Amino acid sequence: ESCYTIADLTENFIKGNLSFDDSLEIVKKKKITYAPDTTMQAMFSDRTGRVLIIEPGMGIVWKKKNIP
Repeated sequence: ESCYTIADLTENFIKGNLSFDDSLEIVKKKKITYAPDTTMQAMFSDRTGRVLIIEPGMGIVWKKKNIP
């Protein structure tokens, strides 16, 4: 399956079925979609301060900043 809905991704992350790293790999490898005529964005973070911003249709930008 080459697509993953942002709703499923968010739900699985919140339920603990996906880790931050799992979510990042999915976003890198699959097309993230949402329902027709709707839009949804998501922001995931972990305890180390990493943040993943997911906006379907915007492509992928991955930045890592070291914070002391």
